Amino acid sequence: MEIDSYLKSDESIIKILHPTKSIPLRLEDWIRMPFFIIFCIALFIILKPDATASLQSKQLNTYFIIPLLILFGLSMSIGKLIHRRFQTINSIYYITNQRIVFFDKPSKSIAKSFYFNQFIEIDYRENAYGFGYIILGKQEPFANRGGRIFGINPLEHKNVMNNIVDVKQEYDLIKNLAKNSSSLNLKI
Repeated sequence: MEIDSYLKSDESIIKILHPTKSIPLRLEDWIRMPFFIIFCIALFIILKPDATASLQSKQLNTYFIIPLLILFGLSMSIGKLIHRRFQTINSIYYITNQRIVFFDKPSKSIAKSFYFNQFIEIDYRENAYGFGYIILGKQEPFANRGGRIFGINPLEHKNVMNNIVDVKQEYDLIKNLAKNSSSLNLKI
């Protein structure tokens, strides 16, 4: 295997997770996409010069402001989905006895790796078909009210294992490995 050269001598692969090839569409996307599209349309209407505006103002709006609004709206809505799709197609996730490895297929190298004692928080989201994604580390909240996190995050989570089949089962495996790793560290 391509990853064998990156593993330590006392490290062994427990499981290999191949993400599904479907589009990694999330619940947040159904709210994020219309929000940013409506936001950009509203900004366009507000910033649109009136009939008495100068030629420079109209040109600035036509050649600079409108394209920037379109790019911003597309990058915050569809752009995140496209980025997630390419990331999912090009990744394989390895669970070893010591860490989780995000392996990049095109470059045949490790993109990220997390030892089980490095992340304290872990969470997952599952859709109706049994696949979903696992968030390693702290979630990016949209709003925090009295210690309670709620809302839809306009940003992406940093360390995510996308499009995992049987995500609950894989989440439990990682959670148990992390728990066992932290208990071993406490005994030493």
